[in-house]
Amino acid sequence: MKPDLLLVEQEDRRRNQTIQFLEEGGWNVLHTDNMLNAHPMALSFKPSVIIISDTNPDRKGLKACQDIRADCRTETIPILILSDLSGVADKLQGFRAGADDYIAIPCDFEELFVRTKALLLNRHLINTMPSTTPWEGQLLDV
Repeated sequence: MKPDLLLVEQEDRRRNQTIQFLEEGGWNVLHTDNMLNAHPMALSFKPSVIIISDTNPDRKGLKACQDIRADCRTETIPILILSDLSGVADKLQGFRAGADDYIAIPCDFEELFVRTKALLLNRHLINTMPSTTPWEGQLLDV
């Protein structure tokens, strides 16, 4: 079964190119061009990963990211932000909004694919970790 990915991208050309690339890479891509649909679609479809485009000047992608993180039903879905804003302050805003990763565009599709796959793998590893350890309650004294 292909993992589901939600792509939130307002720009038609970039959205279509990204969908084609990700589908060729084995993803089942759900998509919208409206930032207001990001959270409801995340709730409905529970994708494995969400890619949100956050472009200058509106930064609506950050709000979509915050909305997804604020809901306990979607807060653990990995989010990658694609943005035409590449300054350190811009990236920090993305991470503060709840992004797990941030890529400045234009970007290399292979990098996008590898980072998206890494988010999925990391989430899977976190979800398979035991909730307790054999050392629970013990302290390290150095």
